[in-house]
Amino acid sequence: MNEEEILRQIGMLLNERHELLQKAQRYELEDGGHERIRAIGVELEHSWDMVRRYRAKRANGLEPDASKAA
Repeated sequence: MNEEEILRQIGMLLNERHELLQKAQRYELEDGGHERIRAIGVELEHSWDMVRRYRAKRANGLEPDASKAA
């Protein structure tokens, strides 16, 4: 997965989390919704960490290796 793909994934996760949080505010969240919100948070942290690693390598003149970014 390259940086662009990771950023796309982050966008999708943020949209999903936003929808779930809106449902929670309206008391319409289905079973497992709160667990999914927490899981999305973990996925977002991991994804942003991968983006930071890509950017740090690039800033140091290295070519980010997708196979080692995860």
